[in-house]
Amino acid sequence: MLKYFLLLFSSLTFLWATNPLPYAQLGDDIYNSLDEYKKLATNINQEKSSIESYIKKVQKTKKLGYEAEISPKLSKNYLTQLRECDKERQIILTQLNALLYRSMDNKDTKTFKKLIDSNLIKLNKVQDDLMPFYKNNFKSGSIKKLDTVLASEKRYKRDKKVANKEYRNYVEEKRIQRMRDASEKADTSREAELDQEIAKQRQEINIMMENELIR
Repeated sequence: MLKYFLLLFSSLTFLWATNPLPYAQLGDDIYNSLDEYKKLATNINQEKSSIESYIKKVQKTKKLGYEAEISPKLSKNYLTQLRECDKERQIILTQLNALLYRSMDNKDTKTFKKLIDSNLIKLNKVQDDLMPFYKNNFKSGSIKKLDTVLASEKRYKRDKKVANKEYRNYVEEKRIQRMRDASEKADTSREAELDQEIAKQRQEINIMMENELIR
């Protein structure tokens, strides 16, 4: 009876709960992206068998994870399968990235779009390679995620242009100020020299007058 109850509880947990609690940090990362793999498997032929095999393994592992919640002795086996899923996932992601680059080489815009829309490609690592292909082969609005990257790129260039202009203005203001300071310093120096010359001339006149008086 207890065994039946545990199996029933495990089945209900599998249906209701989000993800298994044991090793949630690794598990959530795998389970939360599963729908994206399912969607890609229905939209793409390349790597389809690998993706479908991975999906089945993750589903099986997830069920074991729920069972490990109520039977801790299963935790070690569950962790082993979870790590295997993660290893397989990394292999598939590498294959998808390679497929993405092949799609650009072959100008296969359909496969390219499906891969970007899958949300499985980490754009921050490859966007510099993707954007030239996107600009040359798609019109604006074709792929929203890349339009966002393109907008950020334009905004960065615009902000950089503004920043450069502001910096040039700043440098020019400093240059003009230095010239003014130098001019004022030169004027002050000339005034000091003139004062010295006048004082010298006055002294010479005074000496001449004294000499005349002595005579």
